[in-house]
Amino acid sequence: MTPVEKKCLHRYGGMYNRRVMVKQLPVRFNPDQLAADNSRFEAEIPFERFARLKALLAASPTGEVDGVVRASAMFSHRKDNVAVSGRLTTEFPLVCQRCLEPMVLPVDVSYELIFVADEAAAEALPEPLDPVVLDEHGHISQVDLFEDELMLAVPDYPRHGEGENCVDPEQSFGAVDAAVEHEQEGRQRPFEVLRDLDLN
Repeated sequence: MTPVEKKCLHRYGGMYNRRVMVKQLPVRFNPDQLAADNSRFEAEIPFERFARLKALLAASPTGEVDGVVRASAMFSHRKDNVAVSGRLTTEFPLVCQRCLEPMVLPVDVSYELIFVADEAAAEALPEPLDPVVLDEHGHISQVDLFEDELMLAVPDYPRHGEGENCVDPEQSFGAVDAAVEHEQEGRQRPFEVLRDLDLN
């Protein structure tokens, strides 16, 4: 280490200690081990791996559900448990329930979860804490960790936002029917025209 680096380390040592490394989140992992790592973890997970979530999304013309979930996660020890917090960002392909046309919903959610060994431990947690149950080996997968949080972000009745091009089909058809009816009312039937002529 150079003299300049030593001087910086002495003056700004606290800043060096607070620096957090960013690592790739394993597909399957032990949360307790990651909490000891003191790193931030990130992952990009394709929709295809989320079976339950995929069933709520709109498929592309090829039949695939395209897109990825970008996840960040920080693990820490909380008394007798390990906690994880972070963010999930993605774009859900959906079908607008107003106009029945494709739409894209941006998603950006924060989460905080507590890992527990079984359902009994989950029931014992205080109400504000959200538990997630580990497998019998104390491990969990990316999908099992994030899928429920993502599914909660899918709206029951997806609709285009204000300012987006969206027309209710019933209103659209109603307007067309009204225009046709108005046009027909403006036309006289051929026999009515003859009847109105003064033939005498």
